[in-house]
Amino acid sequence: MSRPLYIATLYAMLLIGVIGLSIVVVNSSDSWRGKLMGEGQFIEVASCVLWFVCALVSTIGALRLTSTAWAYIGGVTFLFGLRELDFDKKFTTMGILKSKFYFSDTVPIGEKIIGFAIVLLLLFLAVALVRLFIQTVRKNKYKARWVTGIAFTAFAMLAAAKILDGLPRKLADFGFETTPFAAQLFVAAEEVLELGAPLMVLLGLYAHYTTRYARVR
Repeated sequence: MSRPLYIATLYAMLLIGVIGLSIVVVNSSDSWRGKLMGEGQFIEVASCVLWFVCALVSTIGALRLTSTAWAYIGGVTFLFGLRELDFDKKFTTMGILKSKFYFSDTVPIGEKIIGFAIVLLLLFLAVALVRLFIQTVRKNKYKARWVTGIAFTAFAMLAAAKILDGLPRKLADFGFETTPFAAQLFVAAEEVLELGAPLMVLLGLYAHYTTRYARVR
């Protein structure tokens, strides 16, 4: 099997697995669903572990390839892992990713400064990574096509998970009621997408390393 076909097969299997796991979770009994989803349950723990695996693999890759792109990926994925551990709100008055954190009178100024610095770091890493990624794609359009698709899929999974987070409540604010089944479907899809995103990142790293298209430095 050629390398592009092998990567395509892994990509398809990952997508099928995400869809299949969502179906399994939705159709599970309440007791099994409770073991799979929710705070500290299997899917959330697995997502957290996978983000740190991504960070470790990226760091090793950055050292082997002397690649700043891999180093940036390591930084971003490490921060995602910390977020899965609720570090964005565990040590502060409220979540540092919420806009009201920076405008509320109940939040100490010291927390605001630290939170703002962390957000700036995340934005710096994300912007730098996107710029390097665009440069790589422009230089190697043919070889980069799979990595581009995988990276887009990972981003789309994170974006979709964010949209689905608390969607029934958001819809209720606009007068739209959701059925219990739809609410369960939204929650299951959100959790599974958050699990699929780091898996896609790992696949993207594998595709990058095996094709070795223009190591960005």
